[in-house]
Amino acid sequence: MTKKTILWIVLFAVIAAAGLATGIYFSMKGKQAEDLSQSKDLIGGDRDEHGCLIAAGYSWDEERKECVRPWEQSAKPLTDEEVLADELKQLFAQKYAKSKDEIKITINERTPGFVYGGVTIGEGAEGGGIFYAMLDKGGYRLVFDGNGAVDCPGLRALGFPETMLKNSCDPLP
Repeated sequence: MTKKTILWIVLFAVIAAAGLATGIYFSMKGKQAEDLSQSKDLIGGDRDEHGCLIAAGYSWDEERKECVRPWEQSAKPLTDEEVLADELKQLFAQKYAKSKDEIKITINERTPGFVYGGVTIGEGAEGGGIFYAMLDKGGYRLVFDGNGAVDCPGLRALGFPETMLKNSCDPLP
């Protein structure tokens, strides 16, 4: 045999081996994909009680009533009222060492720099109390948190509007 014939035989053998290997690879890959699609125990397919895909970072947002990724901006932006309520929940959570989920805020009246509303703390808690908060150095601070007697002269001195004080304080003469 000549060198040229041997070269052709080797080239044909390499091409045939490559074709055979490619065929085997793709037939195995298709089988694996079919096996995975029929598997009921997919890794990372766990969902919570609300149907949120845990492995993808989703969790249930009770306020929005949807699955969200906390680090992503939601498609449904928060209203100013929701942002304020969340800030106030955070203040109560820090003060009483509770989870924000255990705190329910109702905003009864809001004026620039001042907020008056109701708060309930604790799962299944009944009743609750009123609160007064004011804007201070870029954020809100609790002035009255529902415990004890309302300091009406103090609230007036801070500039709380009389419309907010009418249910807690005697009217001014």
